[in-house]
Amino acid sequence: MHRNPLRHGVRRNGPVRDWEVMKVARAMVHEDTSQVAEYLSKNMGLDVLHSMLGNLDASLIPPANTEGHSPATRRHVDIASSTMTDLLVILGSFNDAANPLTLKPFMDDCWTLLVERRDEVARWILYFIPYSVASSSVGNILHVCVEVMMMMNSEHRGFYKEEIISAASTARIIIHLICLTHPRTQKVVTCRQAPFRGCSITEVWRLYLTVNASSHLSVVEQLTMASPATRRQVITALVDSARERTSQMCDRRAIRAASRCFFNLVSGTWVFPYPLWRTLNSRTFMAHCSKYLLAFAKEAGEYQDHESDIWLYISQSAEMLAMTAAVRVVKNPIEGHCRERDSASSIPLPREGTAVRSGASGSE
Repeated sequence: MHRNPLRHGVRRNGPVRDWEVMKVARAMVHEDTSQVAEYLSKNMGLDVLHSMLGNLDASLIPPANTEGHSPATRRHVDIASSTMTDLLVILGSFNDAANPLTLKPFMDDCWTLLVERRDEVARWILYFIPYSVASSSVGNILHVCVEVMMMMNSEHRGFYKEEIISAASTARIIIHLICLTHPRTQKVVTCRQAPFRGCSITEVWRLYLTVNASSHLSVVEQLTMASPATRRQVITALVDSARERTSQMCDRRAIRAASRCFFNLVSGTWVFPYPLWRTLNSRTFMAHCSKYLLAFAKEAGEYQDHESDIWLYISQSAEMLAMTAAVRVVKNPIEGHCRERDSASSIPLPREGTAVRSGASGSE
């Protein structure tokens, strides 16, 4: 007979051990995610989270070079990887809670603890980002880390969200993610949410740069203070990422995923202040984007009556590029004054941008 984890999760002589609690919680994710947060609150979930975060102590992070690690070090990396997965389970349970108001005190306590340990969690994520593409032993840890970043910026976090997403360590994660390349091929890394949903790295890029003012300012400030070499690396990664999307349009579903990724990339960059846009234009970013936009429109043309979301992404991307080309003065959110965007307006959108608009409206 199937055992209800809510009923059998606690022994009569006291709470189950931490790993057993999370084992039950992980099983519940596949059955009814709305009950996971309630289960954790009834089984000393705060103590479980505190114990889990002990596995993510910053002093336990090994050197960046993954070669030559001892078995004990590799074992702890595996433990930290599993802990990050369990953290994603807990954060996801808060989003899906059936009775969020009842569970608010428990969730607030958990978020208070996460705010206190945010930098240590961030340092482990920064370790896992390059490690995930250099080692096959970590599995889907990159996907887990990206999803954790998305959960951190959920609309239901309030004060706790602001404390986490405005941190400099969080901004560094966003920059490292967008610059992530495979060590052997040097191609940008794609972290797929689902077969046809595109790359979740670009989703995080758009989320942190356009949805919330605190995270936007934090990322822009980190980029503004970065060295010219780091800025060039970011811009090169953005151009390469956009180019990579145009090479993935093998069928209708791939076009949808690629156009969504392109929209995410453009959304995150068109809000850059003048110094960053000056770097963008030095890499002829808009010229590249215009060329890729035409490629999307050409490939998606035959699907405009069936896949309206493709044309929505294309038309919105074209609109943002056109606005960027037309506007000559922008507000610099870091320096607090206006600068002239001189070279941005010198690269006009191709005439075919109008055709993209008509295609979008015709598909609605």
